[in-house]
Amino acid sequence: MGVINNKYKHNLVNFMNYTTIKIPDTIHRKLKELSSLTKLTQQEVLIKSLSEFESILFWNNCESAYSETRKKESNDDEHYSGTLLDGLDDEY
Repeated sequence: MGVINNKYKHNLVNFMNYTTIKIPDTIHRKLKELSSLTKLTQQEVLIKSLSEFESILFWNNCESAYSETRKKESNDDEHYSGTLLDGLDDEY
């Protein structure tokens, strides 16, 4: 992971409201470790992680929707395959 630049770093967490959540100790240790490795605050690591997870979900949903569309198109091809057999020779 690369280190985030200071301009982005300050804009990321300065004007946010805060709340407390309960997380397992193992997750907190991992958060601290990632924070230390990346030189980001724990809040910034969480923000980046959640943003990345949201992005993964978005692209997984896009892939799923595309796959469903391709299945429907395949079914349409089979359904309409006989419609071009009109008995006329191709003019091309």
